[in-house]
Amino acid sequence: HIISGIVNKIYGFDNVGFHLSEEFATIDFNGILDREQLDQIEILANKCVFENADIKAYYPTDAELENIKYRSKKELDGAIRIVQIGDTDICACCAPHVSCTGEIGMIKLLDAIRYKGGMRIHFLAGSAALEHYRTVWTDVATLSALLSVPQSDVVEGLKKRDAEIEK
Repeated sequence: HIISGIVNKIYGFDNVGFHLSEEFATIDFNGILDREQLDQIEILANKCVFENADIKAYYPTDAELENIKYRSKKELDGAIRIVQIGDTDICACCAPHVSCTGEIGMIKLLDAIRYKGGMRIHFLAGSAALEHYRTVWTDVATLSALLSVPQSDVVEGLKKRDAEIEK
């Protein structure tokens, strides 16, 4: 919801697919986003998490629903459950949700590929994002030690080593 709401609000793209597995999650959009835009989306998504915004799930009356602008993938009949996340998103959804955004934990957009005319974003949240960060940090620390350079200079250290090998 947070990522979809931000993408829709800023870029006007719709969420056209979603997959959640134990390893990662993907979300598909019907538009193209560049790395700078993805970084901005990640910053705003985590800002929403850190604000610990309330998540409200409710069934408005038909009259109330007429005055609510919400995202939905299709026309819906019957009682419609609305999920509202602060001012970040408002969407028709029947899935279970946490009660506030702080329960989600950090959000990390890993990569994005062009997919079916739009974008597929791979991302992690919560403890999975933390574990990913821990693994990457450990790898960078190992490379730093092997190259005898500070962690912030690992890329330059590898370039220098490659240039020395090519001589």
